[in-house]
Amino acid sequence: MNQEDFDAIVGTFSDDEVSTSWDWRDHGAVTPIKNQGQCGSCWAFATVATTEGLYEINGNTLTSFSEQQIVDCYKAPDEGCNGGIPADAIAYVEKTGLETESDYPYTGVNGKCNVDSSKIVQTGVTGSKGVTARSPTALFAAVNQQPVVIVVEADQNVFQLYTSGTITTGCGVALDHAITAVGYTPEYFIVKNSWGTSWGMNGYLQISSSTDYNSGLGACGIFSQPIYPTGLKG
Repeated sequence: MNQEDFDAIVGTFSDDEVSTSWDWRDHGAVTPIKNQGQCGSCWAFATVATTEGLYEINGNTLTSFSEQQIVDCYKAPDEGCNGGIPADAIAYVEKTGLETESDYPYTGVNGKCNVDSSKIVQTGVTGSKGVTARSPTALFAAVNQQPVVIVVEADQNVFQLYTSGTITTGCGVALDHAITAVGYTPEYFIVKNSWGTSWGMNGYLQISSSTDYNSGLGACGIFSQPIYPTGLKG
């Protein structure tokens, strides 16, 4: 997508609402890359990454929050290290708050819920909002506001063996992995993964912003189910 195409897409937004490009790493709202290991806890990692961003954007010190708390304490069939739904994790954070990573460290296995209520940080999450599917316009605007959870198909070689460049084709919409969009250019979204710094570009990847793939759902289904936690500033 070139600049002219981008300008046409965001034409319904004023210049002070949607920047042509954005990267929350440059604005202090992204913690370092983490590693979920062999636990299927991507849903917790992506939720925590967006919560960390929202917390900082709301005027607080950037803080690393606990994924393990969500893994241990949100109890539902087939969740924890068996995978889960970001919307459920956001709802848990809204209700309970989170301990910091240092107070409730990551183990990478399902454990017994061990929350210390005296250490809970009320992160300011008040709910969640989905981003319109098949809409680069909506996702650009959402990511310009704060980091956003996206769910993709990550079981294909183009994703598994990714080292650099922009993913455009080679993966479909069999959604199986939650990651976090932390920025964009007109051509691609900048995405934080949870597979450590040795994967991808020091833990990050670029996914095309085009809707030419997968019937408008984008490369790897990026435009299928974006969601982010909501909360008031201040």
